[in-house]
Parts: sequence; structure tokens; C-alpha cells
Amino acid sequence: MTLAAAPHRGTRSAALLAVAIATACTGHARGPSLEQEVAQLKRNQAELLKRMETLERARRPDAAAAQASAREIDLAGISFLGDPDAPVTLIEFTDYQCPYCRRHAQQTLPRLRERYVETGQLRYGIREFPIERLHPDAARLSRAALCAGEQGRYWEMHERLMTSPQQATRRSVAPAVQALGLDESDFSACMEGERLDTAIRGDIAAGFHLGVRATPFFAIGRTGQDGATRLSIASTLTGARPFESFVVWIDPLVAPAAGAEE
Repeated sequence: MTLAAAPHRGTRSAALLAVAIATACTGHARGPSLEQEVAQLKRNQAELLKRMETLERARRPDAAAAQASAREIDLAGISFLGDPDAPVTLIEFTDYQCPYCRRHAQQTLPRLRERYVETGQLRYGIREFPIERLHPDAARLSRAALCAGEQGRYWEMHERLMTSPQQATRRSVAPAVQALGLDESDFSACMEGERLDTAIRGDIAAGFHLGVRATPFFAIGRTGQDGATRLSIASTLTGARPFESFVVWIDPLVAPAAGAEE
């Protein structure tokens, strides 16, 4: 979804002036000359623009606060890969039936784990963003991953669902539960409950707040002292990009942390 851009001041001024001239041309023939009327309308226009700018300035603090809030993300409940004290945190918003998310999980994530996660430079987490109007089983697969996470196997379930030969569906869940050796009774109770639906809706709302409109979507930032609960976003990236794009994106954040440790 694309929001319409605000009109340029010059365009707005021209439109106001055009309306003013049109209005003047429809008046009575007698009275002040056309030049005088246009001059008065220009003065009125300038005063109107000044008042509009005053209103815009009054709204800016609220807009700045909203923008600052949009650049933070809550990390509560996320199952992370990597060292909790890693200097950089990357969050992926994913959909388990999104073909581009599968491509990322199969081709790029293993290399990110090898280069950054396993070396202690990056911790990697996921928030759920099922797009049900396109992928009807995506929310159930997110719930399956979260239920596996409650038994300490989130990432194992994630890998099975994302790297299976065929796109995962709701029928993929039961074989995965058996293969991972999960407690089936606890897993079934988790899947039938509504608690995780609330968590998934929270992830979706957080994604929209951050600007997620397609998956996969990535947000990155320095972990910081309060990294266990919130992350200040340095930048975002959308789409299944090649590994080299992530290197260019991640290295500038990793480098200052490495320099500080020397």
C-alpha cells in the first residue's frame, strides 16, 4: 500500500491562485480593476499559506514522536539464534507459505548463520507475519512453530517447515512433530488454544507499525543495553536478497562493535 504524497507547496500555491483568478473573473464588471483584485487575492493567499504552515509546525512534534516509535521493535517472546550478547540484532518477519521466505531460509540464512551468528556477531530472531489472504495455512504454521518453541524446538520446526521439498501446509505439521520428538499431547493442546493467536496478531500489528507490507522483511539494529526487550531499528530491508546484499547491510553495524572490543 502506497500513501499519496503531500502536494508540493508550489503546486498548492498555483492551485490557490488559479482558483482565486477564476473567482475574480466571474465577478461583476464594475468595481476594482482585475489587477487590483489579483493583488488582493495574492495577499490573501500569502496569509492563508502562513496559517497553514503554522498548523503544520504545530503537528510536527507528534509526527516526530510517532516516527521514533515506529523505529523500535519489541523483542519479548522471540526465540533467537546466536549469542544473547551479540552486538547486532536482526529480526525477520516471515510467512511460512511465502516462496521468497523459503528461498531466504534455504539459500541465505545458512550463510548468515555461518558468517555472523556462529561467530557471535549477530543474533537472529523471527516474528510471525502470515498473510492469510494469500496463504491460508500460514497462520497455522506460525502457530506450529511457536508451539514447538514452547518445547524449546522453535528453530528445528522452522527449518523443517521452510526447507521441506514441497511448500509446507497444515498437513506438514504432524510429521514434523513426530520427527522432532515433541510431546504430542502438549503440542496439540497448544495448537488448539487461542493464546498464540493473540501473539501472532501482535506480531502482525508490530510489522504494520514498522512498515511491513511484504515478506520476508528484515529489521536490524545495534543490540544495546536494553536489547533483551526492545531494539532500536537502524535500517530495514525487504525481499529475498542474495547473501552479498546482507553482507553490505550488516558489516557497517558489526564493524564499530568489533573496533570497540580491540
